[in-house]
Amino acid sequence: DPSDNGSFATASGTVLGTPQYMSPEQAMGENANIDHLTDLYSMGVITYLMLSGDLPVEGETLGDVVTNHLKMVPPPLVGNVPGVTRKLSDAVMRCLAKERGARFDHIKTFYAAFAEAAREIPAETLFYGKHVGLEPTLISQFNLDVI
Repeated sequence: DPSDNGSFATASGTVLGTPQYMSPEQAMGENANIDHLTDLYSMGVITYLMLSGDLPVEGETLGDVVTNHLKMVPPPLVGNVPGVTRKLSDAVMRCLAKERGARFDHIKTFYAAFAEAAREIPAETLFYGKHVGLEPTLISQFNLDVI
């Protein structure tokens, strides 16, 4: 039911979002806990996909995807994606922490860690995606001086 100001309230327990990019709190329908930390989790999903070509959490059904967001720890990027350093992997994996408090506290903090790690990778390093339409990404294509 719309309120007087034209906004709509989301019922507690309602799951919103694209399942592959959902944080564990979104997957549980914990709408009171959806905030910037949820966005950092989704940023981790996007960054993981950009670097590896794979989603960190997948499943055959919607239920599998939701369950995997709650329980499955994605494979670390370091050792699995050529060119990814421990520092870069750790920055992305911290975004994907199941516990909200283990994630970066702010996008700028993540960005600083990501930029510092990325600067240690040769500019000509390519990260190849495996999905149709995903173009190889040069580490130099990341604008590391934005924030």
